[in-house]
Amino acid sequence: MFGARAVQSAVLNAYPSVALSVLVVWVPVLEADSVGAAQAVAHHISDRRASHFYDGQRRIATAVAASVGGVGNIAWDCYLFYPAGAGWAGVPPTPKQWMHQLGPGTWADPGRYHWGDRLGVELQSAAADLLG
Repeated sequence: MFGARAVQSAVLNAYPSVALSVLVVWVPVLEADSVGAAQAVAHHISDRRASHFYDGQRRIATAVAASVGGVGNIAWDCYLFYPAGAGWAGVPPTPKQWMHQLGPGTWADPGRYHWGDRLGVELQSAAADLLG
């Protein structure tokens, strides 16, 4: 749950008056992942600018993975940053910046793998780059 807390702290709390949107997509990856499990932890990202979705069919997760070079994979524990006005016309655009917690031995770019305190630093850096 560190990732959710990091998003709340490094992005939403750091920019309390900036007009931004955070879309949180919960994806079933582990056996225990369910709508109920997602609802039970959604409070970790509680800012009014955050909207939560459950992607039970992994459609968004598959499309997001493809947008960052992971065609045929699913994205979870990923953090994507888009500039204002970026639109999803059927498929997600390539994000301006992104990072993940999938581990260095997965399909995702190992240079974008961040964990623990480093994740918070990278999230804050990406937000600062987009928001100024």
